[in-house]
Amino acid sequence: MGRLDGKVAFITGVARGQGRSHAKFGVTGLMEVMAKELGRHHIRVNSVNPTCVDTHMIQNPVVYGLFKPDLPDPTREDVTDAFAVTHLLPVPWIEPRDVSEAILWLVADTGRYVTGARIPVDASFILQ
Repeated sequence: MGRLDGKVAFITGVARGQGRSHAKFGVTGLMEVMAKELGRHHIRVNSVNPTCVDTHMIQNPVVYGLFKPDLPDPTREDVTDAFAVTHLLPVPWIEPRDVSEAILWLVADTGRYVTGARIPVDASFILQ
């Protein structure tokens, strides 16, 4: 499937995903401009950019078909290995909790001096 996913398309363009890539670049650009404009008011603006998250957005027959077009009715088990090869870390997807914890870190005192940052919670998808 390659890089059709595009959740981290805010950094690199994605083949066959022009619309999604444009949208992600736009959101990232807006975040950076807002961070620059609002920082002097002690307002922080960041983005959290996950890879595939174990939700219905990726766990459905349509997405399974994108990963395994050779199978008539691929299942979650059929696509697990195909998802895993999109990451350097050997996981097919991350859990919603992983994204939530990154957000909690940013909004807590631990992230009080972080602004204008793109936080990839992506199992090193971006490095593939």
